[in-house]
Amino acid sequence: MWPRQKGWGQEDQAQEEQEDQEQEEVDDDTPLPGLDDTFLQKTKDLKWAVYENTILTPEENTPEAQQNELLHVYQTMLMRAYRLLRIAQGRSIRPQEYDTFPSEIRPLLQDLCEWLTAFSSGKPLSAMVPYTSYLQQSLTVYPFIHRRHVGGEDDVEAQ
Repeated sequence: MWPRQKGWGQEDQAQEEQEDQEQEEVDDDTPLPGLDDTFLQKTKDLKWAVYENTILTPEENTPEAQQNELLHVYQTMLMRAYRLLRIAQGRSIRPQEYDTFPSEIRPLLQDLCEWLTAFSSGKPLSAMVPYTSYLQQSLTVYPFIHRRHVGGEDDVEAQ
């Protein structure tokens, strides 16, 4: 015997209810939670320290200061920091993993890694997506844009 089927009207009504529910989910105006202010400040402090340690180290108006190699060193250091920060979302970073960074950078990077490890502990991977995205955008996609974090607002600094 054939299974009993809903009538045309009942099937259409069920489909309309499902579409309404899906539309309500799409129209949800609840803002996404913002990134933690401590995380933002630590990330910006790290990025600025790397910039100071690489780009601003040579004397101004010297041949060394004009070398494109400085830009490469800066970008490479940010990419390596990004890699460690991504790892820190899943486990603690071993002390020797910081050894390839200059001594001025290590404490800032270690502090941010430890913060991320503690913050991400017990959270689902999806909760870390905004943080991972911010790190990627800030450190690898737009490494030469510097923003200063002041009380929840971003003020663009001229660089």
